[in-house]
Amino acid sequence: MNVLAKPGQAAEDEVSTARLKLPLFDEQRGLAGPITRRAQRRSLLIWSAAMLLGLVLCQFGPGAFWSGFGLGLFFPGAGFLYSANPILFVLTPIIFIVSLLMWLLIGAFVAPVLVWLGSAVLAGILAKSGHWDFAQYVVPLLTLGLISLRLLGGSKRLKQQLAVVHKLNRHLMTVDAPAPSSRYEVAEPLTDTDLGALRFTLDLALQPLDQFDGFTTIDQFREAAWRYQLYAIANALSVLRTTRLPAFDGYVDQAQRNAITKMTDLRVWKYWFWENLWGNGRINPDPMVRENIMISGWFGLTLGAHQVSSGDKRFDAPGSLPFRWSNRKTYFYDYPKIVNTLRRNFKKGAMCLFPCEPNWVFAYCNEQGIAGLKLFDQMHGTDHAASLMPLFRQRLEQEFTRADGGQNLIYANRVGFALGGGGLKIIAGNLWMRNMFAPDLAARGWEQVRREFFKYGEQEIVPMGKGDGLDAGNYRKSEDGRAFYPLLMVVAQEMGDREVYEFARKRYDALPAENVEGALRYPGSTTANLTAAMARFASPGAWYRMANIALPKIWREGPRLSHVPYPQVLVALAVSDGRVLELELVPGCEPGRFPLCFSGLRPGQAYRCDADDQVLVATTGGTGEIQLDLKHRQRVHLIPVQ
Repeated sequence: MNVLAKPGQAAEDEVSTARLKLPLFDEQRGLAGPITRRAQRRSLLIWSAAMLLGLVLCQFGPGAFWSGFGLGLFFPGAGFLYSANPILFVLTPIIFIVSLLMWLLIGAFVAPVLVWLGSAVLAGILAKSGHWDFAQYVVPLLTLGLISLRLLGGSKRLKQQLAVVHKLNRHLMTVDAPAPSSRYEVAEPLTDTDLGALRFTLDLALQPLDQFDGFTTIDQFREAAWRYQLYAIANALSVLRTTRLPAFDGYVDQAQRNAITKMTDLRVWKYWFWENLWGNGRINPDPMVRENIMISGWFGLTLGAHQVSSGDKRFDAPGSLPFRWSNRKTYFYDYPKIVNTLRRNFKKGAMCLFPCEPNWVFAYCNEQGIAGLKLFDQMHGTDHAASLMPLFRQRLEQEFTRADGGQNLIYANRVGFALGGGGLKIIAGNLWMRNMFAPDLAARGWEQVRREFFKYGEQEIVPMGKGDGLDAGNYRKSEDGRAFYPLLMVVAQEMGDREVYEFARKRYDALPAENVEGALRYPGSTTANLTAAMARFASPGAWYRMANIALPKIWREGPRLSHVPYPQVLVALAVSDGRVLELELVPGCEPGRFPLCFSGLRPGQAYRCDADDQVLVATTGGTGEIQLDLKHRQRVHLIPVQ
């Protein structure tokens, strides 16, 4: 007996047939946007002033020290040519590059400053023991030559990039894309493989709050940090509840709340004290008050997704998320306070987007933040995201989109240069979030990916490009797609491209998985595994609907499965039409007789379980319980008795 709509049938009646006109790229732009150019001009003026000072010190300074120091201001290690130390002259730029990586990776802005100024001072000291006077002319000329080559190369690169985007625009003018459906659907029940991914996710989340067994543990500064694994756990379970388990609470709800609560563990967020110290020169451990969108932005999306999927507003309570630094200092946050922190930081600067690590502005993190505002607005009737959206979109297009249509992932707001590219992961990686607040930009990005990276007619993807094989969750490269395919699965699923999703899923499922008591772990980092799980649990446009459309009322009302023992009973489907509860249950270990607990029942109403014709009468609190013999995957209905 199937008293509910079949899985895959819409929960609402209207079907969207709207099409999205894809926006074109700006063909009149330069290599950088106006704010980036302004920062570059400021940096160039500071550098020019330093070189002018260096030239004055070199020509008129009272002794060899000042000449060596002055030439050292031209570029890192330049003064060593004057002090007759060619090895240091060559080695220092390499050390400077390492210091730039430290700045990028852990926010240590002080590192390149110390290398540059420290090498200038050391060059001056060494010059007292002997020097090469010709360096006074070679260093300025070499610097001028390098700048000229850079300018000539930039002009050539811009011409090439605009030629690429011109062809891309001609293509975009001929196509459109379907608008995301606003219709919630009950997806097909979780398969056995999906349930293996679910058990992997739940086993991580349901362990004691102070334990992180099974998490990738390398550092807490970059992408392998625990925080990203916690976000991924909660997000995967949130999307699962909106596609297959809208009428189940139980262990899934507990796992979501555990992942959120673990974010307040000091080991997760104390890294910010050090980054704020050596990146901003501030002694303030507060993880969200200023910058650090990799907590506030990502956490905002995770909290919003949990609230939308569960209806649980416990984290709206003032101070419900205490970040305890010491016995004497605790930073009390909650979802509304985090949202207000995001709004304040978005509004603070002209760029709108704000930093993760000190100085470094990541587009990916900021899109998490604006998506989190969309989720908050959807649940609270506010317009925080809408008020910021015009400027936010403008900055994405002007400052974080390259002249060839590629993406600038990272922007250094103190010096004005950007890092990015046109690889598949770079262009596609953030589209599942972008679909939440700018579906037209997401659709354009996916069309760009399909055009540039897919071989039509062969159902194949162009081999992974530079960086596409890197598993950011453990910093290891692999050619088997262990981190590449999960990301492709997530984006293709959200964009409704079933062909690409199935291609990536089959490739990923072909990898050798380890089965640990029913939990499937694939090669790669914990984050890569959780990303694949999130893709499996989702459905086309699921994240768009979470951010823009309230869940159907009938999914919030009526009978609910409130508790089953884990891992003895796995819930593959749980949905209510407001009157009847439909379940699909699978024994997680051995077959047996297990309790099923219900809530949301009409007090005093009798309900029949069609699996074995048991009848329960709801308590005055609207709860009830039966014992079910579960021997295999089974469809179960709880039906009110007339």
